[in-house]
Order: sequence, then C-alpha cells, then structure tokens
Amino acid sequence: MYFLTLLLHYTIGYGILKRLGFGERCWEIIGLAFPLGLGSATLLLFLLEIFSIPLTFASTTLLSSVFLMLLFLPEILRIHQKKTWKIKPPFASMKHISLTEWLMLGIIAALFFISAWRCFYFPVKTYDSIVGIDLVAKYAVEDEQFKSRIFSELGTELSTQPYYAPFAAMSQILYLLPGLRFGKIWLSVMFLSLLIIFYGTLRKDIHPVLAGALTLALISIPEMYAYTYLLQTDFANAVFVCISLIYLYHFIRKGDVKYFWVSALLFGLATWTRSETISFAGLTSLLLLVFLLRQKRARYYLFPIIFFGINFMLFGMWNLYFLPIELGYSPESYFKVGFWDFERLDRLWGGMIEILTSSRHWGYIPYIFLAVCAANLILFRDQNNLFILLWIVFLFLGFVVLLYHLQLHLDANIKFTFRRGTFKLWPMMIFYIGTSELLHRFSNRITEWEKK
Repeated sequence: MYFLTLLLHYTIGYGILKRLGFGERCWEIIGLAFPLGLGSATLLLFLLEIFSIPLTFASTTLLSSVFLMLLFLPEILRIHQKKTWKIKPPFASMKHISLTEWLMLGIIAALFFISAWRCFYFPVKTYDSIVGIDLVAKYAVEDEQFKSRIFSELGTELSTQPYYAPFAAMSQILYLLPGLRFGKIWLSVMFLSLLIIFYGTLRKDIHPVLAGALTLALISIPEMYAYTYLLQTDFANAVFVCISLIYLYHFIRKGDVKYFWVSALLFGLATWTRSETISFAGLTSLLLLVFLLRQKRARYYLFPIIFFGINFMLFGMWNLYFLPIELGYSPESYFKVGFWDFERLDRLWGGMIEILTSSRHWGYIPYIFLAVCAANLILFRDQNNLFILLWIVFLFLGFVVLLYHLQLHLDANIKFTFRRGTFKLWPMMIFYIGTSELLHRFSNRITEWEKK
C-alpha cells in the first residue's frame, strides 16, 4: 500500500507542476514532483486535523485523491474536448549518455541504494526523533489524530522535539498509515529528488562527466550522507531549500515566472519543516529584491513580498495558531537582543568556523569552494552566479545572528543546530562550483578534446 502512497504523492506533485506550466523535461518533473506532492499531502493532513476528521489511511488517501482530481480537472476537460494530451517519453535522451557517464551514474546509484536500503530496513535510531518526530507520528496513528494523548498525558515530560514544525512528523504518519514498518522511506525519495534536480541542472550547463563528479561529491559528504537515512528534520529542510534556490537562480537569470512559483512553494515547505527557516526566507526575499532592482525588472517587484508571504503563512499556521491555540504550548522567550557579549560572539564565530572547516564532516568541499570562488571573482570576475555566492554568505551570517540570540547552550547550538543547519550550505557550494566560469571553461576544454 505504501507504493500506492508514493505514486499518489508523485502524481499530486506532477499535477501541481502541470498547473504551473512545467512539462519540458521528464527528469525535472520526476525530481520536483515528490517534494511538492508530499508537502501538499502534509498540508492536507493538517486540514483533516483542523476539522477533527480521524487520520486514517482511507481519509488521507481520499482527500489526496480529491485534491488530485481538482489538479487534473483542466486536463480531463481537455481530453473530453478531444484535444491531445502530449506526454513525452521519459527516457528519450538516454541515447546521448556516454559510457563514462553511465559509470558515474552507476556509482551514484550504488551509493543511493545503500542509503535507501538502510532507510527502509533499519528502525529510527536518532534520539531527537525517538522523543520527537517518530513519537508524535506513532501516537497520532494510534489515536487517529495529530493532537494525540502524548500532548495531554505526557505533556509535562516532553522535550521541545514534539513541538517542532510538523512536516517530518506528518510525513511519518502518511507512511506509517499504509503499514510501512518504520515509515521513513519518504526521506530516501526526497534524497533522490535532490540528486535528480542537482545533476540534471548541472548537466545542462557543463560536461556530463563534470556534472556527475560534482553530484558524486555531494552524495559523498560524510556527515550529510549519514542523515539521508537518519530521521531528522534537517535533511528534508535542506532538500526543500536547495531545490528552491536552484529554481530561484533560474528565475533571476531567465525571468520565467514558473520558476519563481516552484521556488516560493518549496521554500515555504522548508519553513513547514523547520520554523527557523522563516529567518532565511526573509534574507532570501531581500536578496531577490536586490537582484530584481539591479536588473530593473519593475513588474516583478512584488515577488519578494509574495515569496516571504508564502513562508510566513506556513510559519504562522503552526507557530501562531496550532502550537499556542490547539496544543496550548507557549515556549519561554529563548531570545535576547543586542551584541553586547563579545566573548560569546567570539566563541560562536570560532566554533562555527571550526565546524565549517572540519574535513572529518565535509571532506575538502569548503577548501575547493574557496579556491574556485577566488578564481571566479579575481581571475574571471564572473557575476553570473553571484546570487548563489551571496546567499551562502547570508546563510552563514544569518546563523551567527540566530545562534547568538538563542538562549540555549552555546556549544550545543554550534555542535548540533549549526552543524546540521549547514546541510543547506554544502549543496549550494557545490552548485556554485558547477556554475562558475572556471568549470564552464574546463567543460569547454573537455568538449573540444572529445571532438578532436
């Protein structure tokens, strides 16, 4: 039954993409469909909870099916009017894949299979999930409601984990309901979506072997790879953010509105995954406004407001409505204002730099990124991917401000919150490398050598 659930979520995502005007590339649809479909399914589950409808496999599937029919209603009417509905063959471009690229894809597929198998076969092991995401999901399945008895009977014994933004817990519910033993296979499909979008996007601009090598570098980051099968909120959040930024980068370069809507929806779902993402949504909106002003695209000036508005709406649904009103949860003030404690700031800065430069966690990605960045800016003065570079800088500075004001144990903030928060950083660093002038020139040299 969980295969039916997977197919349903893919089809919902495909329907959303059709409504947004996507349909040129099959790989793009496959990569985007599941994150959008699963995110929409969790919002529908939240709707069932608001109206006190029992959360069962039948109710969630029925509501998702109704939503799916509404998405495809224009296509159904088009068929009824005897207009053709064109579906491009999914593997039409396979004949253009070289033997070297097949080898690269084989290695990537093998590493993905190991991750997916561990996700499917092994139970939830991370402590934060056992007392948070997975605990909420299991009780919700038993009680047929998200606001289960753990919030009443065990409320005084709970940590903050069960009150985290609900995407991961609701995804667990959706895959526990059809009988999947551990639920978390959705995490592997999110991982697959990131790989498809990342590789497919780079392959359009640089040589396939280079695109494969960069994708292999992404999948081989030690710490990040581990979290592709360890249930947490951080990796799913990184998938939403990184794919969103890739499409926002496309929007800035090409001005195609469908890229903006995909980006805004995905970033909103990232906020639905981790609530602090609203801070980065604000920074991203400001950065988008700067680039639109720089390009003098007056007709798009409202887009940064729309971008942030979608994020704030999803943030508010959980943090301003459900937590305080439905669950009666009012966390103490965890924040203070002002940079008066320079010793704290120095410890924070030093600890974050130490995490960023740890080859044990990230391999040599940060050093390669700095080298390519220096070459790109100093030698070539390339500004084509300046948006990605500035966002990386803003993310780091945003974490400095956020963690400084967060009144929890500073070393724990650095060791856990920031370390896992950098999952949003590494794919964008590698994407910057792949879209740099240095890689484009190297790619052209390889293409010329092949022709000779």
